Formats: sequence, structure tokens, C-alpha cells
Amino acid sequence: MQFLTLPKLAEQSGWSVTRVRRMVANRELPHIRVNGRLLLPANAIDDFVAKNIVSPASEPRGGREIQSQSNPRTEVEGDAA
Repeated sequence: MQFLTLPKLAEQSGWSVTRVRRMVANRELPHIRVNGRLLLPANAIDDFVAKNIVSPASEPRGGREIQSQSNPRTEVEGDAA
């Protein structure tokens, strides 16, 4: 496993050092300290994104399905006549 310093990981990911530091403080990213140096796995950001990505909804917003234009009640009543 390859480890990077916080500034190096921030540079590699395109995220700010402050943001990565905050995520470390909130224990959102795995890390270790070796002789006072903060080290993070090189894939820490990729793993975080993979675990927190939101999938698209399978239903329209509001959880209701869109009904067809035909009226099922009319069709049933029409069959009885």
C-alpha cells in the first residue's frame, strides 16, 4: 500500500489541503501518523468517493409513478355495458 502526505494527496485529488485536513479530523479518511507525519493511503479519496456516491433514483421525485392517460375505471365500465 502506498501512502502520501496530506498536501500531496490534496494536490493529486484536486481538493484543497483544508478540505482533506477536515475530512481527516472528522475521520472520513483513513490515515496514520508515523513519527508525527500524517500519511494517507494513495487511494483514500477514490475510496471515499466510491463509498459515498449517490446512485440515480429509479422513480420520479416524490416516489409516485406516472400513470397512463387512459382511465381504467372507464374501460371496466365500458365492458359491462
